[in-house]
Amino acid sequence: MEHFKDFLIRLQTLDIKVIPAKPATYDYKGKPAYYDLSHESPYLSPAYRNELKKLRELALTDILNLPGEQILFQLKRLEEVKELFYTFWKNYASSQALRGTEPLNAFLYNLDLGKSFIVPRLSDEDQAIASDYFIDDLKDTIRSREQVLLEFEQSVLRIVPVNSEPDNPVVKPLKQQLKAEPVFKELAASDFFDLVKDYFETEDQPLLKELLTSGKEPGTLLLFKDKGNSLADAFKQLFEANLIVGCNKIELIHWIIRNFAFFDKGTPKNYTEKYLQDIISSNTKSCHSPILDVKKRDGQFLIFPTQKNNRNRKL
Repeated sequence: MEHFKDFLIRLQTLDIKVIPAKPATYDYKGKPAYYDLSHESPYLSPAYRNELKKLRELALTDILNLPGEQILFQLKRLEEVKELFYTFWKNYASSQALRGTEPLNAFLYNLDLGKSFIVPRLSDEDQAIASDYFIDDLKDTIRSREQVLLEFEQSVLRIVPVNSEPDNPVVKPLKQQLKAEPVFKELAASDFFDLVKDYFETEDQPLLKELLTSGKEPGTLLLFKDKGNSLADAFKQLFEANLIVGCNKIELIHWIIRNFAFFDKGTPKNYTEKYLQDIISSNTKSCHSPILDVKKRDGQFLIFPTQKNNRNRKL
């Protein structure tokens, strides 16, 4: 099980480096160095991507050589790692008020990464700046770890017999645990609700607000009174601007399926995974009638209604 342990440890380790700045830039913001995590960005470092893939495959070999019950027991350990990621996104959302102009040191220190991850001690003693690039790399590496953990879990569950006999009662409850919940940044939740509430029946609006602000699912499908791709596109924009955190795109898709329906040619229709994947996980289906635009202003992402939405809200 050595490879499985190495895999879990690597997912929890952030190798944040302090890089000396070039002499000509020593006086930038009064700091002679900068924090760097570009070597663990999935977009900037092929070596990092390949390392995670290799560790995932070796961990799979380890865990699939165990008896079925032991496999399921070891999978429970993944929930602890998921909780670390969830805590990170919660802290990220609650710290957004500190994210103004560079340097972003106060924002970084407020994330308190040491409580969730294996990281070097970060403080002003480092005499280093945290830039927008660093924060973007931090978000990207956390998302890549979430994704590889999900892929590992799905690979195991495709092989482990989940249609369990009565003597293996732990399988089904475990499978039900495998979901992360979207967390809306506080102001984003209220702004988004104000913008879309008129697309829902009056009696559904309190349920929608509770879903967005507290995460409590209504137990019934909330009917969006417009095209399904317009609502899906709105969630995609919020996710990509990090106004929705705490989940990956697959988990966001499943959350939408559980909670929303839409009108198609005057008939209520349920979302399907394929339909949402084409909009949210790829650019296969573009939205020609978006109901909102998410734009960056003064270092913050803000939600703006489209002209179409403004017209509808006057009706």
